[in-house]
Amino acid sequence: MNLDKKSLKLLEALDMDGRLSLSKLAKRTGMSKELASYKLKAMEAKGILRKKYASIDGARLGYERALLLIKYRHMNSSLQKLIIKYLENAQNFTVVLDLTGKWDMLLMLWVKNMHEYKDIEDLFMKKFGKFVREKIVLINTKRFRFKHRFIYGSSDLQKITTGCYSNENIDETDKIIIRELSKNCRTPTAKIAKVAGMSAVAVKNRIKSMEKRGIIAGYHIMLDTPYFGYSQYNVMLVLENPAIKNNIIAYLSMLPNVMGITEEIGEYDLMCEIYVKNMKDLDKVLAALREKFPSVVDKEILLVDEKAVLRGPDA
Repeated sequence: MNLDKKSLKLLEALDMDGRLSLSKLAKRTGMSKELASYKLKAMEAKGILRKKYASIDGARLGYERALLLIKYRHMNSSLQKLIIKYLENAQNFTVVLDLTGKWDMLLMLWVKNMHEYKDIEDLFMKKFGKFVREKIVLINTKRFRFKHRFIYGSSDLQKITTGCYSNENIDETDKIIIRELSKNCRTPTAKIAKVAGMSAVAVKNRIKSMEKRGIIAGYHIMLDTPYFGYSQYNVMLVLENPAIKNNIIAYLSMLPNVMGITEEIGEYDLMCEIYVKNMKDLDKVLAALREKFPSVVDKEILLVDEKAVLRGPDA
């Protein structure tokens, strides 16, 4: 990793405020707009800064977020291409992760209810069921997303929270704006206005309204963490005593190597996204967790192949 301090400052400033204007970004990081712009473009060109996106809380719109974990009988590149091609045309799926461990693939999708989920799963299984050895479904409730603190050497506890259920309504124009911000949250308002067929002022007001209502939970960035020497592990936890859940979440939130915590309904109770340089470091994190909370079981440890994030991040 050979990024200079100013480049790291830029990334940290964007990490929870990805739509920050270039002038404010330059002021916050103590450099000129021209230099800030140059460094951002250079990191994007190198693939270090992979994506800048709006974090949308579908739960505010009455949706459930489901995870389908799949173990295939014989996964190969041809089958993977077929599955990805199918999922690219299936709008409900927002994330597809390639995994190493008990499960081969994680599919995340938004549904209005479990009847809708079942219909979507049935269509998938009709096409690929003969290749599936085992599958389980989890329902996400709350999800907490933190900065890439392990990269910046930061102890900042700022987070983006999604999974806050309500009954907000949006129209087709709002959906267009969300779609554009999910692709690139730094897309200029004027450009979004052209796509939406309305004035830039009207788009700005709609964005502010969706932010205020929590539909747009925040603006995040996706980094090429292997570039910095880190691998992502999704650790699935089972709690013998649910009463300690909030204490565990509070503890995990303090760890700089933890970037995401999701409450689950199903076979696992929590999913924790941990970034480490090697398995020895991961063992230390989990050993400390078990020592503090002896009743916690790290039931599954899944390595996420970030070079093969097939679709995502979760919008």
